[in-house]
Amino acid sequence: MDARRAGSSDLARVERDVRELGVEVEVVQVEEGSDPADVIVSEASSRGASVVVIGLRHRTAVGKLIMGSVAQRILLDARCPVLAVKEDEA
Repeated sequence: MDARRAGSSDLARVERDVRELGVEVEVVQVEEGSDPADVIVSEASSRGASVVVIGLRHRTAVGKLIMGSVAQRILLDARCPVLAVKEDEA
């Protein structure tokens, strides 16, 4: 299992927590080997999403240059608002 990917229990917890807030939500995990930005933008468009929520993590300037930025592509390409959140640095 890829340590960067959320486990099914984590995804179920997030979905439950968001639903308890009264927000309609569908959690979709990108298949390994797929381009995450393309999949997220495409899924949001095809499902008529009103907002896409993405998590951010700190990366160095060199890391961004070499790997590109999935978050940046989603922010630029999504047809709906994108809410980008980052984890507390605690």
